[in-house]
Amino acid sequence: MASITTAQVIINDIEGTLQDESNEFWSADEHLQSINDGAKEIVTIKPDAYIKTSSVTLESGINQSIPSGGIQLIDITHNMGASPGTTLGASIRLVTRKVMDSIDPDWRSATGAAVVEYYMYDLRNPLNFQVSPPQPASGFGYVNMIYSNTPTEIAIGDTILVADIYRTALFYYGLSRAYLKTSEVAASAEKAVAYYNAFLNVLGIRQQAETLDDPNKVT
Repeated sequence: MASITTAQVIINDIEGTLQDESNEFWSADEHLQSINDGAKEIVTIKPDAYIKTSSVTLESGINQSIPSGGIQLIDITHNMGASPGTTLGASIRLVTRKVMDSIDPDWRSATGAAVVEYYMYDLRNPLNFQVSPPQPASGFGYVNMIYSNTPTEIAIGDTILVADIYRTALFYYGLSRAYLKTSEVAASAEKAVAYYNAFLNVLGIRQQAETLDDPNKVT
């Protein structure tokens, strides 16, 4: 579900807590930049915080990449035909490279085909994956891809790109950044650290780290 929280709402909360509604010490643009930076940091910590689903064209061969701006592959579900990639096709199965090697040791040099049957992915290489059979030299196929993406910059009146459940995290992140501006004062430095820790706590970092499931665990 798309967020309904705007950057302005979070900025109002930040300004109210700082008692700086007139922007005497911190501008609204500074708070907006903190919200944009905070959204990116949230996705870095929790890649599942901002997910995109797209029909993505593949490249020749077995080695493939997720789209520019992507952070981590989550799943590849099915084929989407040839260009323009709008035709629902056969399901694609995830396998480990070891399993694929045992099934067909020569899969890397198999005859190319646009329709993907299997894909292989390793979280240690989050931007890349491999497909079988290899894609042909031309006439590449499209696949339905689910991946974590980097949030783009938003304006004050825009809704946040991460889910509404991260509103409090962005609020704490904004306060932390605000107090960093006056961190030469000991009390401000302490508040900056305290609010950043509150940001992490909201994300569950202190209690129990929430990491995206390795798709190789899918049965």
